[in-house]
Amino acid sequence: MQQTVGSTVRKLNGKWQAIIRVKVNGKWKQVDTKYGFKTKAEANNWISKNIGKYTKTYQINGYEDITLRELKEIYLDYKKDKVKDSSHYLMETQLKQVTSYEDRKIKTFTKMDMENLSKELIYKTKIGRYKQLFEFAIKTLELEFKNPARDVPSNFKKNKDTIVLSVSEFENEIKPLFKKDEHLLILDIAFYTGLRSSEIAGLTYDDIFPTYLVVNKQFNKRTNSFTPPKSANSTRKVPINNKLYKEIMEYRNKQKIISTDKRLFPKRFAMQPTYIKLRKVTKGTKFDGMNLHSLRHSYTTNLITNGIDFKTASRIVGDTVETVMKTYSHYTEQGYRQVEQLINSI
Repeated sequence: MQQTVGSTVRKLNGKWQAIIRVKVNGKWKQVDTKYGFKTKAEANNWISKNIGKYTKTYQINGYEDITLRELKEIYLDYKKDKVKDSSHYLMETQLKQVTSYEDRKIKTFTKMDMENLSKELIYKTKIGRYKQLFEFAIKTLELEFKNPARDVPSNFKKNKDTIVLSVSEFENEIKPLFKKDEHLLILDIAFYTGLRSSEIAGLTYDDIFPTYLVVNKQFNKRTNSFTPPKSANSTRKVPINNKLYKEIMEYRNKQKIISTDKRLFPKRFAMQPTYIKLRKVTKGTKFDGMNLHSLRHSYTTNLITNGIDFKTASRIVGDTVETVMKTYSHYTEQGYRQVEQLINSI
């Protein structure tokens, strides 16, 4: 069966959009698109690079007989230039696990199949990812069937309450468990600045100043390169105290070689040893389940509970005001309840 593939470019609101269509059973279906090109030539160049994807057998047959394995391939390929590298890596990681259902045609899946598949998945692979996968087949590939994962209960166990450390707990109970300077500096930066792991990995000595540090990039361990910040809000200046500044400078003086990119932690997987060590030394303690992101939560919580308003806090931690309010407003409510209980006890 010969496939008919077509493409077009059009200008919308001053920018160019590229569209790829496939003719299936006499009807044209849009299979891929990208918007935002500055010139028509750029849009056509994108089409030239991507149109070859749509010559595979399952695409010629209109996707009707594709298997779960093939759907995963199409989905990840489609999402590659539509989401950030880190997001695509997460999708890829969650979907790469081989299950006993990989060669099953997707239109034959039932709710029971998805419940059984859910039991095969590793801990961090949410069944919600498969809901998105099948929804992609229905809405984007225009296949007519009911999403078999829609009503399947979540297989993802919620973590315990987020661990939040006080300064005293961090200094007296967590840090004494570490000896290496690199581990200690990573922990201090995470706790006293609230930077994300990828932002710490992307810090260079050019970003460090006596009273603040600059966050304008992150480091992607997958590509072994710098990438833009997580969002527009993530580009920021974060205040630091003199003690942390001195610790960074002392660490620099001890380094025998400074890498050409001037990163504080030049190894590709620099955060991983500290992350693993933190999980290991806190296992079975009241801090069980803690990771580096817990230190970011601690920093933000300490800002809020010490009277920093949500707008300022969101600026410092690189999130939107809405995200900070949604995540941390209960801490101000807890503080109010404590005051209320104190007054009632007088």
